[in-house]
Amino acid sequence: MGWGFNRGTPPLSWGCTACFMAAPTPMETAVYLLLCLPKRLGGYGLPRPTLNPKLIVRNPDGTKERYPDLFWSGANVDVEYNSDEAHSGEWSRYRDSKREVELTVANVRVLPLTRPQLMNVDEFDAFARGLQRMLGVRARGNDPRWEYRRAELRRKLLADWR
Repeated sequence: MGWGFNRGTPPLSWGCTACFMAAPTPMETAVYLLLCLPKRLGGYGLPRPTLNPKLIVRNPDGTKERYPDLFWSGANVDVEYNSDEAHSGEWSRYRDSKREVELTVANVRVLPLTRPQLMNVDEFDAFARGLQRMLGVRARGNDPRWEYRRAELRRKLLADWR
């Protein structure tokens, strides 16, 4: 599925696709863009996931609705962005762990992503490359132009969150 960009499209409009796809937080939108924008724009070029789809999870203790942050249905992979605000404290960690167990039992592979991982270029790169493997996407070699574009994209998307 292509992005539908025309040559010369203003860079600001590139992010609009994600803005209308139900990402509830700015950081989830940033993660989506970093992972899925084409390499020529500084992203990793991963296939686009569904944002916050409703999954019915059947476990021994009943049926529940779960809404994974970024979900790749073909590979059954869920990236969960765990922000500092919504995922700190003992109760939040308990709730996150319980949700992760429920999804795992339902054969969904959950990859938690923390703010420190997102903000560290090397850690996020390792995360993205691991996700590439899980999705069966062939990794291409990096070139200096992509690394420059990636740095620019990260600067634009994450500058206000450092």
